[in-house]
Amino acid sequence: MNTNIRNILREGLIVEASKKDILINKIGWDEESADILDRLCGPLSVLIGNKIIEYKVEDYGEFPDGTSPQDIKKVIMDTLNGERFVNRNRQQLTSIMDWIRVGLNGNLGENKNLSFWDLYKASEKWHDELEVGAGDINYIEENPIILDFRDANGNGFYWADLETSSSKEECNRMGHCGTSGAGDIYSLRQVIPLSEKHTLNKSILTAAISKDGIVYQMKGGKNSKPEAKYHEFIYPLLFLKRGNGYFINGFGSEYDSASDFKLTDFSDDVIKEVFAKRPELFNKRSLKKKLFALGLIPELPEEYVNIEIAVDNIERYVDSNYSDVIKSVLSGDDYDLWDNYDADWKSALEYHVNNESTVEIINVLREMAAKNGVEFDDSMSLEEMIEEYDEDQEVINAIQLSVNDAERDDYISYIYKQLKSSLEEYGGVEKLDDTGVSMRVDLGKLIDELEDDVYEEIADNCNDDSDCIFNEMVSDSWIDKPDFYLDDRYIPDVSEEYFNELLQERLGEISLNESKALIKNMLRENFK
Repeated sequence: MNTNIRNILREGLIVEASKKDILINKIGWDEESADILDRLCGPLSVLIGNKIIEYKVEDYGEFPDGTSPQDIKKVIMDTLNGERFVNRNRQQLTSIMDWIRVGLNGNLGENKNLSFWDLYKASEKWHDELEVGAGDINYIEENPIILDFRDANGNGFYWADLETSSSKEECNRMGHCGTSGAGDIYSLRQVIPLSEKHTLNKSILTAAISKDGIVYQMKGGKNSKPEAKYHEFIYPLLFLKRGNGYFINGFGSEYDSASDFKLTDFSDDVIKEVFAKRPELFNKRSLKKKLFALGLIPELPEEYVNIEIAVDNIERYVDSNYSDVIKSVLSGDDYDLWDNYDADWKSALEYHVNNESTVEIINVLREMAAKNGVEFDDSMSLEEMIEEYDEDQEVINAIQLSVNDAERDDYISYIYKQLKSSLEEYGGVEKLDDTGVSMRVDLGKLIDELEDDVYEEIADNCNDDSDCIFNEMVSDSWIDKPDFYLDDRYIPDVSEEYFNELLQERLGEISLNESKALIKNMLRENFK
């Protein structure tokens, strides 16, 4: 990478009071990206942010010679912010920071020079290599216990509040990072008697729960999905009170959401019980689908989102080999899309020229004959008149151009109709013109085509923002994009009204020229 560019990208590495300010004001991250980097990466947010930028510079390709480092930086930052790169890669950021904080004790050391994606690969390797500890002998629980299922002898299960967002102990026991960027760590633990004097204390499940009661993770050992036999210890958490409300108020996602416990993992009977007591927990479409399947709600709610798409981006929303055609048509630069300038003018005389245009043609030909001092023969057919008096083929050209333009107009309309029909597979197309597309997308229908785990991960990455969810589904090809296809055998239909309107306009221009020529000839004769 050019040294000047690297220096500019690293401007923000100086120590300041607010890393977020550096990310926004010195580096160029937008508010959303800077907030996520600051929250997930803390003191390393500027370092990680710059590694992302360096990756994008390398990935972007060559810039034109002479492009200044400042201009390159602006292009790169506009691209990253526009792609919402940080938001879309929160899972990778979380994985990297788990590894740095826990696996490396917060010290990158020689790993500091690794690229962003090499850091992620190293973090994945660390996650995979963690081993599940066997537990602790005669362990004394010093953390607050929020739910206790142990018997009189102190054996059995309980939920402990570890009062931290990063627990080295839980990491060693469970073979996962034991860290959350969204909430504190809670552990389902089991006390197993080994002898009269010895017990084994093991961690069974780890949950990350925020202060506002959102469960961001709930996994078993090595980030496995909790087994059904532990559901009886999860169920009471849903009804545990905290202050005037509930301890748990919803479910989100932070890392590898497919392995997290979900309400739909409960048996159908338990789901019915939970829904009867706490219907507000079933606030996601994947959960509503389950309720609908169980007959607990009469229908799935409608879910629409209004989407605006710029002309240059429409090609991303259809499966097509005609991206250039789409841009040309919508931008109005469509003259090269149809070429029939040598149209059969004689057929046009027979099938398209109306009475008014016929009169106009005869008048123009009469003027041409007068200009050339030739007697005009009214007894000829129109075709014969043209062949006789249209020496410069001006009338023929006017007819051919009018045929071409009328055919192109119909072909452009055909393309519009095909594109609109394709986009309508998403929902209603309310506008399609040179400013882009406005659509009312049937988001619920599209979501219902996804696997629940996929939808939940997308929804969590997008913070349930409908626009983001739709664009994520499209950009990551989670849904089949509609086909946009043009039949190369299409034959345009000439609108006689439009054709004759064009023809008469062109004939008027010829007539004006011929009249001017006649006047000049008359003046010339008078001054001889």
